[in-house]
Amino acid sequence: MILTLDALWNDPLGGTENNVVFNARNLLYFPEFLGRYFAMGTIEIARYTSHIELLFQQIDVQPWAVPSAVVLIIASALQVVFLVYFLLLNRDKEAQTIKRLLLISAAIVFASFLFSIKPPISYTFYFTFPLILTLSLSAYAFYIDRWRLKEWFSWIFMLSILFHLTHMLFGFNFKSIYIDRTGPAWPSNIRSTS
Repeated sequence: MILTLDALWNDPLGGTENNVVFNARNLLYFPEFLGRYFAMGTIEIARYTSHIELLFQQIDVQPWAVPSAVVLIIASALQVVFLVYFLLLNRDKEAQTIKRLLLISAAIVFASFLFSIKPPISYTFYFTFPLILTLSLSAYAFYIDRWRLKEWFSWIFMLSILFHLTHMLFGFNFKSIYIDRTGPAWPSNIRSTS
């Protein structure tokens, strides 16, 4: 106990302060950060096909899934445009509240990356997902009510389900945690060496 208190007294941060340095290079990642930030509220299938080798393997194995993937990639880009358009042009009180919350959270998250040794990576700001999801659902309700896009969103949703099912079936053979692994050992099958 005394050794722990002594170490805590002499070095209270445990050396982690060495990771907190101003990193001006992360300023260059701001457009990518914003794109990823808003893309969390969209289909964003590019995240699941990020490894080009796996994408080409999937095209070889499941060429019939390519049209749905292309449509979903285009829809994802359009969804980001719709979300930004909704934020900039909608003057509802609810939209303004969401806008303030999103801008403040984005500023805080990006400012934290300015003092990180790593560039912004999407999984490091998933905790803001509820805010992005609130924006996304509000925007979709706005567009469905005013532009009559219910059928379009229904088709995109069904294509998304189809793509994710095919990607799940494909990925099971390449990314599963059970590839090249033996099954779990049962306690009755384990022999004691002592």
